[in-house]
Amino acid sequence: MTPSGQERILHSFESGDAEDPTDGLFYWHGLFYGTGYQGGADSQGGVFKVDRSGKERLLHSFTGGSDGAHPWGTLAEDNGALYGNASLGGSSGIGTVFRIGP
Repeated sequence: MTPSGQERILHSFESGDAEDPTDGLFYWHGLFYGTGYQGGADSQGGVFKVDRSGKERLLHSFTGGSDGAHPWGTLAEDNGALYGNASLGGSSGIGTVFRIGP
């Protein structure tokens, strides 16, 4: 958004992307990272990155199994890895904390 309030859409999510983005974006090394509650290969959500030109890349699609499902919240970074949480899935079916390596 410009100082005068003019908006520019960088990316419009489509089927197969990490859809229904939740919470805020995480900016790191010139890229925006986030989570989508729905979408991805199995409609269980995903982690994505978007560059400044608006090109989106799906980094991980959740399966609803041991890796979790329906991520929620802003990602955190440590030593090149991204960390976050998923509201469902995992060994008990009630969520996970995940790590996506560099």
